[in-house]
Amino acid sequence: MCDTNKQISESPAQGDPAVFTIGLVINVVMKPCCDIMIETIRYVMKRKDLRIRIFHGSPATTVANIKSFVASGVDGVVIFGFCREIVMGFLQSMRKRPPVVLGSYCAIPKEDAACIKRGGVIEIDNALIGGMAADYLNGHGLRNYAFLGSNIFRECVSSGMRSRAFEARLRDVCHDDITFTSLTVNLVKDHEDCWHDGHKAVVNWLKDLPLPCGLFVNGEIEAFYVQQTCRELGISIPEQIEVLCVENGFGLCEQAQPAITGIGIDYGAFAQSAVEMLLAWRSDEHQASSVACVCEGNLHERGSTAGGRGYGRVAERAREFIRSHAFDGVSVDEVAHALGVSRRTLEMRVRESLGKSVLEMLHDVRLREAYRLLISTEMPVLDIAMRTGFHSVGTLTMLFKKRFGIPMRLYRQLYKSGSAEELKF
Repeated sequence: MCDTNKQISESPAQGDPAVFTIGLVINVVMKPCCDIMIETIRYVMKRKDLRIRIFHGSPATTVANIKSFVASGVDGVVIFGFCREIVMGFLQSMRKRPPVVLGSYCAIPKEDAACIKRGGVIEIDNALIGGMAADYLNGHGLRNYAFLGSNIFRECVSSGMRSRAFEARLRDVCHDDITFTSLTVNLVKDHEDCWHDGHKAVVNWLKDLPLPCGLFVNGEIEAFYVQQTCRELGISIPEQIEVLCVENGFGLCEQAQPAITGIGIDYGAFAQSAVEMLLAWRSDEHQASSVACVCEGNLHERGSTAGGRGYGRVAERAREFIRSHAFDGVSVDEVAHALGVSRRTLEMRVRESLGKSVLEMLHDVRLREAYRLLISTEMPVLDIAMRTGFHSVGTLTMLFKKRFGIPMRLYRQLYKSGSAEELKF
């Protein structure tokens, strides 16, 4: 593919000092670059004081190509989608150049950021993306989680950052009551489809995953291949493995079977941040270089995740936790905290699955044990209340009478004399 330049303008004529010309340097082979181009054009065209010129790059782009474009007359440059060698070569080879904003999928090393000098960096907030994936999958009540990364875009995508943030968030909210595993494979080599290079490793890895499992995949191409492999292995999606990925704009998420739930990057915010950073340099040529992070956009929920079908997992985990800890006097908030979900999410999903509230679940377990102690021991009712996790004897006696229509002490007397039958729960 040849490098081309294209000028798009509806603003005043070139040479007007009131007009700021932005040079957008992108690698059009990468779909996200095209999204950034479209969003930047949209933003620039809304303003009469801005003009945009676009350099459409490719894998054949050289430092000389970019230098020639920048030297042709732009007031600021946004560059995205090129390897480190190209970018650093361009920055270090031009002694006099306009301010530059470098866009990146991951954190720029300090030594590279220092080469910018005039301008700044716009980064995708990978930690926020990893945390968002964790919160979404954890809300389905899963206990097993996995992350699959690749080196498909070694210079652009920071799988490690997303994986670490994903795991850290899960362990923070679940208190290590989970299993977690990760795998990184080489899926693409020399711009050719080499899925088979990583296929065997992925097959063995998927076979060993504890199920059901929430799988966060670093890109939609990888997620597409993972779902194909799951079909080969007879692993059902989303019943056994829920798949969530970061969308890269290729359209595979919607075309996959089932369609893949994805986190989409907000490239509109990316474009706006880059342009505003350049404009800040126009008003103050002596300011320091800056770094801005752009978070994810929306999460597009599709068929590869359980959605409402995952609610039962939350309810089952709540049931198990309450059975083990109800007599310790735990509250509803403590149950939610232990499961790593909000109280609202817990209440909603327990109600939808079981038709009752979390507090009613706690009361059921405590009342059952209180009844057992009432008929099988001579323990005072006050001690029974304390033993079964009720915070007061009044709460226990009120709930018992409301449930069975008879005071606890009277029922014990009648039961001991043989005048009352066992109660049914």
